[in-house]
Amino acid sequence: MPSFGSKSKAALAKCHPLLQAIANEAIKEIDFMVLDSTRGRVDQERAFAGGKSKARFGQSAHNYVPAIAFDLFPAPYDWNNTKAFNDLAAVIMRIAKAKGTPLRWGGD
Repeated sequence: MPSFGSKSKAALAKCHPLLQAIANEAIKEIDFMVLDSTRGRVDQERAFAGGKSKARFGQSAHNYVPAIAFDLFPAPYDWNNTKAFNDLAAVIMRIAKAKGTPLRWGGD
């Protein structure tokens, strides 16, 4: 069974408890990493400047403490493997719906 590494655990610990619950249930079904959660001003502006975010600091769900957003990376770890991202999204969204947690997948 997949499990989170230390970096994923550290990022997940900064997430809202509802997101933590979704991720902790999903990891039992599908392997993925939690890349990011809470972003401060510098990290958010860097993400915006690099085109990895459409939001400036204060406009992103990553800027809340605890974070109400997280960035996930599915295994096998290949940025071009859209099927892996879609498979992960399906699991995450199904679990969120079952828990009654409203969630939007950024890849939509």
